[in-house]
Amino acid sequence: MNKNDSKMVQGLSVLAMVCLHLFCRMNWAEYYATPLMLFGLPVSFYFAQLSDFCVFGFALCSGYAHMTLSGKDHFYRRRLTALLSLYGRFWLILLLFTLTAFLIGQGRRITGDWLGYLLTWPGLYNAYNGAWWYLPVYALLVLLSPVLIRLCRKHHWLLLLALIAVCYAGGYYFRFKKVFQLTPHFNTEFCGKFFMTLAEYLFGAVLFKARYFEKAKAAAQKISPVLFWLGSAVLCAAMLFVRAQYLRTLFVAPLTGMALITMLVAGQKPKAVERFFLFFGAHSTNIWLTHMFFYLTLFSGLAFKAKYPLFIYAFLLALCVALSYALNFLYQPIQDQIKKLDNVAKV
Repeated sequence: MNKNDSKMVQGLSVLAMVCLHLFCRMNWAEYYATPLMLFGLPVSFYFAQLSDFCVFGFALCSGYAHMTLSGKDHFYRRRLTALLSLYGRFWLILLLFTLTAFLIGQGRRITGDWLGYLLTWPGLYNAYNGAWWYLPVYALLVLLSPVLIRLCRKHHWLLLLALIAVCYAGGYYFRFKKVFQLTPHFNTEFCGKFFMTLAEYLFGAVLFKARYFEKAKAAAQKISPVLFWLGSAVLCAAMLFVRAQYLRTLFVAPLTGMALITMLVAGQKPKAVERFFLFFGAHSTNIWLTHMFFYLTLFSGLAFKAKYPLFIYAFLLALCVALSYALNFLYQPIQDQIKKLDNVAKV
């Protein structure tokens, strides 16, 4: 999986994230009109159920990329620099939306709990934007990455898969089945999310070790593109139906997500399709960090004013992408300073 493949997977994952958060709800009639129904469910709900692999896609790309880069010079320093760059972007977004909250008369909603607000800056509290929970989990994975990559290089892939299964199942249990509230700001749900994401990260590293995507691409090239995509469409339709009707659980998301990611990476695609996913991959971080503000928190219900699922989805993405361009413009001077610090550290 090369850099463009990884960026396309990130684009697919963030598109899935937005779909999941908007439409994975049984009380859909309270939020939007549902003109297209199938077996008693909105068509949008089918796609939302299949979209719950979004975190899996991001974590897999991180594990795969770290495994790829681990043999190069200054691996850990570069990972820390990239993490600082991510936090710098997050802090800019947090500051801008804090100011926005005061401008629209919702300042107390953000800063009413001062301890919670202070804990938000390192990413330890995400009451203002639920999608931010991934930030401290990812930061911890980056800090542990030398140990995790060494573990993956040292041990057989079967042993690693057993470890991955234990981490994922245990994490799922603590995230959904046995959550204890320790304080108003901390609970064992974080542990569950961390171990589930750790399993997905390690799985990405194992895929690199097994040269999975190289083999998948080689196999796909032996099949007619028409037959490949026809078979992929049939498989997608089957997964849509089964997930929405019978398997409404995040536990199986890595299985269906892996099928979708393999199709995207291995299949021969028109350039327009590649450009589409690369575009959203380039904006994926900003979309992840901002999209919830436009339908759930500060601008609650704004996206749903578009009324119909397809229009709601396009409207929210348009808002996020427009904001992303502005954020990239504002963040560029900060990014330049981080690069200068990185260059100084090389000397």
